[in-house]
Amino acid sequence: MSPIQIRTLVAAATVALAPLAQAELVFTDNFSVGPGSVSQLTVGSSSIAAANAPVAGINRTLTVDVIAQGADAANMGVTAGLFTLAAANTGTFGVANYGLGYSGAGFAGYGPGSLGTISFDLLSLDQVPLNVDLLISTFTGTVLATLNINSMVVPSSYSISGVADFSQGFTLRFSGQPAYDFSIDNLQFTIPEPGSFALAGLALLGLAAARRRRA
Repeated sequence: MSPIQIRTLVAAATVALAPLAQAELVFTDNFSVGPGSVSQLTVGSSSIAAANAPVAGINRTLTVDVIAQGADAANMGVTAGLFTLAAANTGTFGVANYGLGYSGAGFAGYGPGSLGTISFDLLSLDQVPLNVDLLISTFTGTVLATLNINSMVVPSSYSISGVADFSQGFTLRFSGQPAYDFSIDNLQFTIPEPGSFALAGLALLGLAAARRRRA
């Protein structure tokens, strides 16, 4: 195979793979946009969603799912530029799952092999939680990290990275029996290099190897 033929194949491979390439995905949610708060006292689920928050194509959803009822309602919300998960300081608390999720068309194309990084600032944690974990995962079920809230430091910043399928978005889930106020700000999500770029690189490396074998 001549050098001209090799260059032609490389160009063809690059053109063929170009439509698969996605731009870098970066967004920061500073919680300046609603949707307010969601609360649930009895066993069952409540949720509220904000379209195009924090950016067009990325939607935020808050969900509270009460598993065992207590005297106080489970509630979470977005207010005053913060995401807060709060419980009253009196009474008894039920067991609930809380979800802060991000989904939407903005995640399309960032499927298996995408390297995603999720970071946030923990601003307050004013009581000791009772067996509460923060589970960070994709909507397709890949768990990126599990943090025990008892071990978290205030104030501090946390960053979690993982290779997964982010095409349907991701979620932060809090589960257990909370008796605390918890707030975060500046949640940022980044995918610096989609998997398609890696595929393009592998294709070109393969062509280069074929050229060396024929030399």
